[in-house]
Amino acid sequence: MRFDRHQFVDECLDAGRGSAPAEAVRELVERAVRAPTSLEDAFGHTMGFDGGILHHSAEMTIQYLVFPPGYRTGIHEHLLWAVIGPWSGFEDNDLYRVDEDGQLNQITSIRADTGHALVFEADAIHDAAAPLDTWSAALHVYGGALFDQPAREWVGIPPAAQPVDMDANFTHYLDALAAANLLS
Repeated sequence: MRFDRHQFVDECLDAGRGSAPAEAVRELVERAVRAPTSLEDAFGHTMGFDGGILHHSAEMTIQYLVFPPGYRTGIHEHLLWAVIGPWSGFEDNDLYRVDEDGQLNQITSIRADTGHALVFEADAIHDAAAPLDTWSAALHVYGGALFDQPAREWVGIPPAAQPVDMDANFTHYLDALAAANLLS
């Protein structure tokens, strides 16, 4: 079966207009990542400078991402529900909560395994990590315009919240891809 990115985007947008959009999108992502060969054929295992964007609008952001071995995103929030489904490797996600004193506390860890999809609520704060010994690749779908959110990231020790620096994060990501020969 061949992965049709235009059909996938249309199906996600339609699902996102329903009464349980994140769960409906999760089902679509999970169906797609259960056919890893078709995703590998469609996207390969390298990233270009476009960040894997398949669709970006006020309604939804859809992208595929390749993470180099050992890559960590850093602690951040999206302020949108998100569905993440790996088709190669996995993503380990440490989930956090801010307590009433403003302190960040890890509450759990969850793995997004190949062939499965996870849903994160809009208030999720997480740090995603790729396997140490291989690259990972995943579909990511967000319930809105990901890059237009006033989201925060947590940096330093102890972690302190600050606005997400999209440019610095993207440069760090591209540098990590280039170092692992995963940048096309």
